[in-house]
Amino acid sequence: MSTLVKEIKTRLSQYLVGESNAGEFQIWFASLLCDLSPAEPDALALAHAIEWAFADAERGLAAAKVRNNLSQLARPTSAAVVFGPPMVVGDVGVLPKQEWSEASNNRQAVTSGLVLMGRLQILHETASA
Repeated sequence: MSTLVKEIKTRLSQYLVGESNAGEFQIWFASLLCDLSPAEPDALALAHAIEWAFADAERGLAAAKVRNNLSQLARPTSAAVVFGPPMVVGDVGVLPKQEWSEASNNRQAVTSGLVLMGRLQILHETASA
């Protein structure tokens, strides 16, 4: 998680628990939106999600639902990569095998590849606040 994403989540959490008021958060958030760069896609996505949550409030969504949505966005997240059992990638036929080469009109030995590697699983966990 980038430093900017952490800062956004921290500021949002402070607002939600009452450590900063709505006006302070809005001023900081408006400044953040003006300065956000596409080079920070995670921060940009989070900021837009927060922006939409506030827009939902203006469109009449219940305050409790908006607050719940904002709380979900403020929670710290982590991702874990877990290696599972190996999987076979590539051709598992007889090595080397014979293939026809149309360019030279003769048979040539072509080596097939066999790779064993761990199967990746990416788990996204949300830590409870």
